[in-house]
Amino acid sequence: MPVQTSARHDGTLAEAPALTRVRGCLLGGALGDSLGEPVEFTRSAKEIFRRFGTSAPLKLGYAHGPVITDDTQMTLFAAEGIIRAGEARWDDGGVALRREVQAAFLRWLSTQQGGDSEWMASSPAGWLVTERGLHHRRAPGNTCLSALQAQIGAKKLATVTSVLNDSKGCGAVMRAAPFGLAARTREQAFGWARDTGAITHGHPSGYLSAAHFAAVVWGVSRDEAFLSSVEHASALLRGERKHEETTEAVSKAMSLVAGGLPSPSVIESLGGAWVGEEALAIALLCVGTCQGGSPEAVAEALWRSVAHAGDSDSTGSMVGNLLGAMYGVDALPPRWLDDLELVGVIDRVACDLHSALEGRVDENAYPVGPANHRASTEESPLDFEWLGIVQRGQYHQEVVEARDALADAAKAYDWPKVFRLLEKNRGSVNGWRVGGTTWYGPLHQAARGGASAQVVERLLDLGAWRTLKTANGELPIDIARKHGHHHLLALLEPRLVRHVDAGALDRMQAHFHEVIRGRIAYLEGVLEALRLPELRPLTEYRRATLWFAVPGMYGGFHFWLAADAATPRLVSESWCRIAGGSGERHEVTPEGARLVEEGFV
Repeated sequence: MPVQTSARHDGTLAEAPALTRVRGCLLGGALGDSLGEPVEFTRSAKEIFRRFGTSAPLKLGYAHGPVITDDTQMTLFAAEGIIRAGEARWDDGGVALRREVQAAFLRWLSTQQGGDSEWMASSPAGWLVTERGLHHRRAPGNTCLSALQAQIGAKKLATVTSVLNDSKGCGAVMRAAPFGLAARTREQAFGWARDTGAITHGHPSGYLSAAHFAAVVWGVSRDEAFLSSVEHASALLRGERKHEETTEAVSKAMSLVAGGLPSPSVIESLGGAWVGEEALAIALLCVGTCQGGSPEAVAEALWRSVAHAGDSDSTGSMVGNLLGAMYGVDALPPRWLDDLELVGVIDRVACDLHSALEGRVDENAYPVGPANHRASTEESPLDFEWLGIVQRGQYHQEVVEARDALADAAKAYDWPKVFRLLEKNRGSVNGWRVGGTTWYGPLHQAARGGASAQVVERLLDLGAWRTLKTANGELPIDIARKHGHHHLLALLEPRLVRHVDAGALDRMQAHFHEVIRGRIAYLEGVLEALRLPELRPLTEYRRATLWFAVPGMYGGFHFWLAADAATPRLVSESWCRIAGGSGERHEVTPEGARLVEEGFV
């Protein structure tokens, strides 16, 4: 199986991280977590040094038997959610992934307070939740517990636009590393961690610190220099609303890196790490001042990251994630790994995550969950409408006014208004101004104006098509590239789930258009009022159908891809609802179209 590739910030391709980086990231995070657990609530670094010394301890269990905490537990369940999302994680702007991660966090909740994990998560159990060693309650954050309690049964999903609280605690950032390992692009890592962070933490500094951290993990796990990874993550951060607090914390930490090894007082000047931006800042400072990738240097950096008066296990976990992702598993202190609690479970999740990036998933261990069930079965195709009527007189006036209002708001980059209008009529997300000449929809305008990644991802969540062309044949990605909005390129890159040769698809589309022209030939002047359907949007979804209404026909065309790859085939059903027996079913291939059934309506 070939290794997954991913676009860098400059548009080139980067391989998925090597297995040693994935293992190093998760195991390193667990080491830092375990190292920090005994001193988390100590009042000062001076007290820590008095009791345990200024140098890294020889044993991981320097205070008592070493244990992992909720930081590692939730990181493992985050990785499980990514794995269980399967190929659906690349679809629908990340909706399937967020649903699976939510379900994974609800399974973690069941380990902390009891209860039926399958009922709580509305999802099969899988192997991870059955590991009894993960059922120990290790001071889990109250915010995570209460936010997830409100989402039991997965009846609702907290998002950055529909938050459950105003918490900016570090519970989102401390579990974000797997998103940096698994994402195809830096922008995707940022978006995944931001949006899954909002499942439990509603303050921007809570979920944006997670987003920044995952973007740094993405870079360093792929051989990018640490300072460069921080710089690129910070550029993404500055494109977000209410980023200032997190940006300031990152800037302060990076200004301290140049000063060399930080003293405890310098570390503590960044805060106590109880909130997201402070935990991120301390982690970046300790990683930026680590003196190489030897086990000894990593051990000392980890000890510095936990020897402060604050949330020591979280900062230790994050530093371990980054150093393990940078240097690989061989850089981790072997004497500590020998003592790590649940080391086999953690290593198995890391290896399974890496296998998932290569397309190999054990579905008995990671069963299909509710979020990607639709993409894995023959049920519930996605239904869209091709809004192909281009003459204003063919619509009722209120429809024209609604489309005009949406087009005006998108052209003005008034995204709050755009989303308010789309809440009333989600189907218009792929529409353009009736009678307009550019055929720019909301996603094209977002690409033209350089909207934030958050805006673009929300449009994609609503069903906006990356493959929808303007009147001059431009895709959203072409528009973003032309205007220099490089932060959107990876996000707008078409992600084709159904694979059909471009030439074959064009021939099928031409034959389908001939079917349409033949069916509506009796309607005088109607053809000039239409933009005939394009087939490329169908390739963005595993199962999707399109409806194309034709004025004067009292009906239209319902069509879908019945097969792809080497033998592509489109099925079209058309009818006039006031004429009995008018139904016709055509099968369309690159070679032509044929009538296969009629009279069924």
